[in-house]
Amino acid sequence: MPRPTYSPAVFVAESGEKFVFLADSPRDGQIAYSRDGETFYTLAITGTAGLHSKGNIFDKHSISNPHDDTSGALHRVRADADNVEMLVYNWSFYFRQDVEFDSSKLVPLPLTRRTEYLCQAEDDSTFVYISANKYNDFYDTWKLFVGDGKTMRLITVSNVERYRDGGTTYVETAEQAFFSPSPFNAENDPTLVPRWGDRKLVSLDPKDYDVVETADDQVTISKK
Repeated sequence: MPRPTYSPAVFVAESGEKFVFLADSPRDGQIAYSRDGETFYTLAITGTAGLHSKGNIFDKHSISNPHDDTSGALHRVRADADNVEMLVYNWSFYFRQDVEFDSSKLVPLPLTRRTEYLCQAEDDSTFVYISANKYNDFYDTWKLFVGDGKTMRLITVSNVERYRDGGTTYVETAEQAFFSPSPFNAENDPTLVPRWGDRKLVSLDPKDYDVVETADDQVTISKK
């Protein structure tokens, strides 16, 4: 049986500002905000917490708006007894209204990448660079590049496995695997270092490098 589709939930403040939930349990890009009620900017979600008490539901979403670099806490309250559903944000109240939402008014999250790992081989200048989507960071968005910084070759990632020990990670490719120990394990065992196949790597601080990754999978890396 197909799952029922979710109708966007529109919340409106007295000022005319609006929030829209595009999913009941939203991920990045599934909450949108509009100051004028016309253009809706999709938001990133940096944390979620919830409480159920006596039939009432209280959800807190920590949100950030990469379109204007603002952030805050958005509280959603569903009180079954009073049949009330509202949001609280920056001391303003937004009440749910039964209205249609036009998804063509949505401005999507920026297509931005972030560095997961930047390493260099111990015995030469070879870089290993792994990146992922900054928003909606699922393992299928990870990409791995190997090269001298001027010429970086994309190697398709086939699987990512990250342990719940604080970050031990394996990234498998058709050629070989990348390994990175959790910071805790590396601190307690100096022999645990990142590896590309059998080659030992040194972790680099991305802040010390200019890393440019383009939409067509071209990467350059240079020291600042």
